[in-house]
Amino acid sequence: MVVIKGRSNKEIAKDSQLYKLLKDEISGEKDWEKAWMYCKKISTFTHAPVSLKEYERMEKFADDDILVTTIASILQKWTVPNENSILSGFDVIGYFYSIALLSVAKHNREQNIYLLSKICDTLIKEKNQYCGVLVRNITKLKKKYPDLIHLEDKFRNL
Repeated sequence: MVVIKGRSNKEIAKDSQLYKLLKDEISGEKDWEKAWMYCKKISTFTHAPVSLKEYERMEKFADDDILVTTIASILQKWTVPNENSILSGFDVIGYFYSIALLSVAKHNREQNIYLLSKICDTLIKEKNQYCGVLVRNITKLKKKYPDLIHLEDKFRNL
């Protein structure tokens, strides 16, 4: 008989690319506790954000300045493959919820918008398959966060 055992959210979180990247960046116990809560929350999701409600899930983490700053630092280095995420090991869910976090955070707003703009430019230049997910992020959030609107223009010619 074959027994298929599910994994706990804690196990899923610890195996994620997001967890590993955050673990490398955060050393303080108090800061890690908050990052760990973020990782565990992300591990409960089955796909990248689609609806406005799913994007708004990140608002509760957006007030944590250290987490927001760390996520921005990670996203600057996190390469988005232009291939099957399963084959590449790319954490689509962690990456795009992290994009959502930066999109809703007030802390370092100008720098975060600039980083999102650079990420848009990179994905467009590469004709990356994940451009659509990034466009959806902007489209869903632009009414509530109008400073994202100019990023949508970058995708008009795709």
